[in-house]
Amino acid sequence: MQVPLSQVWLLDQEADKIILRTDKFYFCAIIIQNYANHYLRLIIQRPDEVKRYCLTIAFLNKGIDFIDIISILKDKNVVKHIPQYFKNKETPAICNSYKKPLRNLIFNYGKVISAYPSSVND
Repeated sequence: MQVPLSQVWLLDQEADKIILRTDKFYFCAIIIQNYANHYLRLIIQRPDEVKRYCLTIAFLNKGIDFIDIISILKDKNVVKHIPQYFKNKETPAICNSYKKPLRNLIFNYGKVISAYPSSVND
């Protein structure tokens, strides 16, 4: 059942009149005010308040590039399943994490140069 906004506004004004904790409708008034605040007062976020998170995915092979994760996250069928109470609905930045390269293990230049005697370089 959906309550018209004019009725929600009236309920909010009536609940605002209950200020004493000893009133038997005090907790009911708090619930009504929270509900009214959620629907009547839109939260406008400044750009500096919006956090963009980074989703890190392990890079296993080139096939990961063919999966367009950003378009999946922006799809309307996915977005409609995000709960309404989430404030930050920005799509995250996708980052790949790579394994350590093998070149440092195979060709460890620092150890090779330090192992050489200095007389060989002369």
